[in-house]
Amino acid sequence: MEAEERPSKMRKLSHDTNNSKFQIPGLNYQQNEQKPKPLLQESSSSSMEIITDKALKATNEDPIIEPLVTNPTENPKEKIDPPRKIRTPPPDGLSRSAYKKLKRQQEWDAGRADRRLRQKTKEKAKKAQRRQAISAGLREPSPPPVPKPPSTQLPVTIIFDCSFDDLMFEQEIKSLASQITRCYSDNSRGRYKAHLVVSGFKEGTRLRERFEGPLEGQYRKWKGMRFFEEGFVEVAGMAREWMRNEEHGGVIEGALKNAVQGDQQEKSSSGVDGIEDNTKNSGDMQDDSNPPVTTDQPPDHSHQEGEIIYLSAESDNTLTTLKPYSTYIIGGLVDRNRHKGICFKSANDKGIKTAKLPIGEFLQMNSRYVLTTNHVNEIMLKWLECGDWGEAFMKVIPKRKGGELRGGGDGEEEERDSTNGAEKKRSGDDEKDDEARVAGRAVEDVESEDQVMFTKDALDELIAPFVPR
Repeated sequence: MEAEERPSKMRKLSHDTNNSKFQIPGLNYQQNEQKPKPLLQESSSSSMEIITDKALKATNEDPIIEPLVTNPTENPKEKIDPPRKIRTPPPDGLSRSAYKKLKRQQEWDAGRADRRLRQKTKEKAKKAQRRQAISAGLREPSPPPVPKPPSTQLPVTIIFDCSFDDLMFEQEIKSLASQITRCYSDNSRGRYKAHLVVSGFKEGTRLRERFEGPLEGQYRKWKGMRFFEEGFVEVAGMAREWMRNEEHGGVIEGALKNAVQGDQQEKSSSGVDGIEDNTKNSGDMQDDSNPPVTTDQPPDHSHQEGEIIYLSAESDNTLTTLKPYSTYIIGGLVDRNRHKGICFKSANDKGIKTAKLPIGEFLQMNSRYVLTTNHVNEIMLKWLECGDWGEAFMKVIPKRKGGELRGGGDGEEEERDSTNGAEKKRSGDDEKDDEARVAGRAVEDVESEDQVMFTKDALDELIAPFVPR
């Protein structure tokens, strides 16, 4: 290294503390001391002199290090607190935590449009990526969609009684709105559709505000679903009119048709049996004066009367089958089991017949038989499609409830087979008992004839060891 590039040697500092004290920014010294000249000077080689620890040790007192002051006019010991936010007092009737939840919900609702736009943009980007991957041969195209079978409207009405708005919390109102939306979706996609109705949908209720506000009034576009402010009794009377409408009321198909045919066959068979029994009891001699009884009867339209049933788990009656031109009412209540039996009491006060689904006859569950609104609706739609309660329960009821078919069978057919097998077993046992009785009588007859001989032989065998040979 050349001499010009090397820094010059540090000059020796004076040890006289009275006249030659120095000051470094950030160091505090006594008052009445003269400020020394700055020690940082340029050398002949344009390099700065460096103050080392030797310069600090040269002082008699240890320096007190304080924070560096950027502005010399400011006092570093004075701390300026940031301005505090002024808390807005909550409105009357709301606690501070409830007011915070309300504000968060309002902010969430205000950003709904932005979230929807971001979601649509993301979906479009995914579709574009998928198309590029298919065109590049990196991905196989998805199979064509399966054509949806046409839906058939049936003359059955399901009413959701939403007159319990004051018994639910805000989160439960949201859950009920989601369940009603799910009911509409299941009904519109099902093979057989029912008339869905919401009663008690009054102005000013929180459920209606939910459908009008956050859900943006989409319920007005739903087809096959009606909303009324009246109660379920008045709406059930209206349902009879639209179910009998030939154009939009619906047709009897699927499990409803099988149920009606089964009822008619039972009624006709009971009448024919009675006629046949009377003919047999009269003997061979018949009175020619009495004309023969004919079995031709006018068509039975009793199924068109229908019935009105409020579904409740507390009822003693069990619903065995759904009937056409009937109205079934489901309680629109999400209460986490706080208000037990309130739907049952409401139906009894209005004089409406109650019934419960036959869950206990087909399933063995680890929990209560109370189901959500959309589960009850979906079970009824599944029964309209297949006509088997066991199959409908197993397809709809969540697995977390631990529902299993009783006997490990597959519904009514296996139960019927087990019953027939038990009857056959009992009949076989009876035949064996009869054969055993007949054989027993024959043995008794033989023993009675040879009773003396049998007794003599037995005595000979008994005394043989004691007789001397």
